[in-house]
Amino acid sequence: IEASTPSVSDENDDIFVRINLNKSTVYQGEQLIANIKVYDRMGLKSLTDYKFPSYTGFWTQDIESPGNISLQRENVNGKLYQTGLLKQTILFPQRSGNLIITPFELECIVQKKAGKRRNFFGDYVDTYVDINKKMKSSARSVKVLPLPENKPASFNGAVGENFSISAIVDRDNIKSNESITLKVKISGSGNIKLIDEITVNFPNTFEVFDPKINNNIENSLAGSKGSKTFEYLLIPREQGEYTIPQISFSYFDIISKSYKTLNTKELK
Repeated sequence: IEASTPSVSDENDDIFVRINLNKSTVYQGEQLIANIKVYDRMGLKSLTDYKFPSYTGFWTQDIESPGNISLQRENVNGKLYQTGLLKQTILFPQRSGNLIITPFELECIVQKKAGKRRNFFGDYVDTYVDINKKMKSSARSVKVLPLPENKPASFNGAVGENFSISAIVDRDNIKSNESITLKVKISGSGNIKLIDEITVNFPNTFEVFDPKINNNIENSLAGSKGSKTFEYLLIPREQGEYTIPQISFSYFDIISKSYKTLNTKELK
């Protein structure tokens, strides 16, 4: 997922660490992915200590990865390295401007060639010693663009792509003082988990309880995607025929770089 090669002072070394970003310029609220990797040509034996970056200004979601580090071969500046992925994180910038991701620091034990000696058969073979090595990646900079000013009234911070909204009630014919359930579901790819409220104009004779919120979100290298459901318990207190008007939901679409507004059907 590397979009660019950051300059780090020790990339000519036989072992180094790096923070890779799939994007370096995003809009406020737009997700990007950071992965932390170690690049090795010496013979990494074990990790002894580490300090992950500070993602100040970002809301973060870790991507689950296997417990064991799986090494892959990778060419960097004409040299082949064994690379190990240490951590993957989805980042959501919470403010515009130039945000700095602090360096990743790693302490490990590697093997270093110490010389040669004769083996049992009289042949010369290489000898190695274990050494403790401390490494530090470069900091990374992310340019965060502010969202356009022409925000729709129903915009509450959602940023992403392929959003949709639906609304259903569990029944539409009841007696007074019985309850009904309204479910409003928002789906898409982006900062869905950060959507904390939607506006529904209920009839004023309905008693409305705070919604139960359910997140069904998957975090992967494709980013954060899934759905968020708001479940309202409603009790009409008077007889009659009522309408829950259409519910509007707006988001900033990172593909068209514009706001889009979606509406549900009204519910009688």
